[in-house]
Amino acid sequence: MEYTYAITPPRVILESKKIVAPKIVAFGEEVKAQGNGIYYCKSVEDIISSLMTNEQIVWTVNEFCENNKSPHTCDDGGPRLHAARKLFDWCLASSGSRVPAVKTDKAVGNKMPSPKGKFLKKLVEKNPRKEATHGFHSMGILINYDEPVSYETYLAEGGRPQDLRHDWNKGHVEIVNG
Repeated sequence: MEYTYAITPPRVILESKKIVAPKIVAFGEEVKAQGNGIYYCKSVEDIISSLMTNEQIVWTVNEFCENNKSPHTCDDGGPRLHAARKLFDWCLASSGSRVPAVKTDKAVGNKMPSPKGKFLKKLVEKNPRKEATHGFHSMGILINYDEPVSYETYLAEGGRPQDLRHDWNKGHVEIVNG
């Protein structure tokens, strides 16, 4: 059976400063009306294209993880797609279609392969990172070379693993064998 999921992100009641927990309700029929802070979806793509902000998606996932004692939260720096996949897994769990989402990044296909002993190939010509940041410097190392750079050279020149992970997630760099 195909479900439509209604997602109510967590919210704060200003008078009491109390957080109202998020909710997911599964409907066995298509829902057309939306409003009052409720978002409807049938797929990950629906979540990505919704009016939910990145912060609402991440907060919703983290609240579900905390309330269900799951260690697999989203860090605030995660890409929207990554958080939307985790949120949709919680939707599937709410309808009994799937075991509750306690997946690692590898399970959702978003884990970067180990770069140790491999080469980093730039997929962009212009540095997409904000100037005067660690990320800009790290990406600049790859941009300044015409050929792929070894991971060890990248680190030796001041590149950071977290910046590489970010650039890989964004599709700015690829990890290749020598």
